[in-house]
Amino acid sequence: MSDARFVLGVDLDGVVADFIGGVRDIAAEWLETSIESLPTSVTYGMPEWSLDKAPGGYDALHKFAVTQRELFLRLKPIAGAAIALRRLSSDYDIRIRVITHRLLTVCVRAITRLPVTMLSDCVLLRGLQV
Repeated sequence: MSDARFVLGVDLDGVVADFIGGVRDIAAEWLETSIESLPTSVTYGMPEWSLDKAPGGYDALHKFAVTQRELFLRLKPIAGAAIALRRLSSDYDIRIRVITHRLLTVCVRAITRLPVTMLSDCVLLRGLQV
């Protein structure tokens, strides 16, 4: 019989942390517009917010959000995500791994403040292409 445990890879944005909810406030500030004008349902790169018309586009907003507004430290957890991960870990003996492309220092600072206490290990993959 194998001693190997099932390993579940979990992304943070939109799975454990509410990335869109967190960046939406910052985008309103960045774009100098009302938050109500920014839809809550967006696709990758948020073209619905017309970021392509702002200097630097999405990349500039993202850098501003992370470096000037501590986006990853302020993200709210997705309702039920923490308890679901704890249940998977304790009830089913599943190892949880965080998989993200974020820079190491930003990621570690964000993860250590998330209310997910059952993360047994953290695997950081920079530039992972699936």
